[in-house]
Amino acid sequence: MGAVRLGIVSGLASEAACLRVFDVESRLRVRCAGAGPTAARSAASTLLAEGCTALVSFGCAGGLDPRLGPGTVMVATEIVDRQGGRFPTDRSWCARVLTALGDSVGEAFAGRLLGNDSMLASAAEKQRLASELAASLVDMESHAIARVAAEAGVPMLAIRVVCDQATTSLPVWLDGVVGEDGKPRTGQVVARLAAHPSDLGRVLKLAANQRAALKTLRRVALRVGPLFALG
Repeated sequence: MGAVRLGIVSGLASEAACLRVFDVESRLRVRCAGAGPTAARSAASTLLAEGCTALVSFGCAGGLDPRLGPGTVMVATEIVDRQGGRFPTDRSWCARVLTALGDSVGEAFAGRLLGNDSMLASAAEKQRLASELAASLVDMESHAIARVAAEAGVPMLAIRVVCDQATTSLPVWLDGVVGEDGKPRTGQVVARLAAHPSDLGRVLKLAANQRAALKTLRRVALRVGPLFALG
């Protein structure tokens, strides 16, 4: 696939920043969509219109399997949603990425990813969906990107790193604090935290977990290279 042009979609600016080392690679395009499926679908469609011939969903995710700790890497073999959608990823591409990673990022495995339209805050809900759908991780963008890829008939892959664990309940007010630029709306976060001061500990733990996940994402990018072992 020598002529491939790879399009990568991330929901957060901090996730996209992990790929800055590849900015000079002419066959790679990175889009920070902002959180959520609508923005992700738009970004993926734009990348295809710009000539990309394969898509990657790249970023952090929530754990659904309680055995998975922050920083664990999953390469998705299949992406499902709660409306019954099922989107297999490119099997050989997935295998090449896992081979390229080896043990360089600690535990990396292949598994099923759940795409959800909104943030899953409740630990009980995470564990219920893990049992119901046999999914290991959840994010808010991959299912939308996978649907665009399926409609266009192009290969797609999702690489996600655990941030919040399955046993962790997140403050519900965190939903919607990320702007269209993929950056937290700082004033909104501060205001909401001031209204819920007892959540400070959970927010600080989440921030620490995210730093660990982003560190792993940077290592993943360096290991798999600018075309993510596709070409």
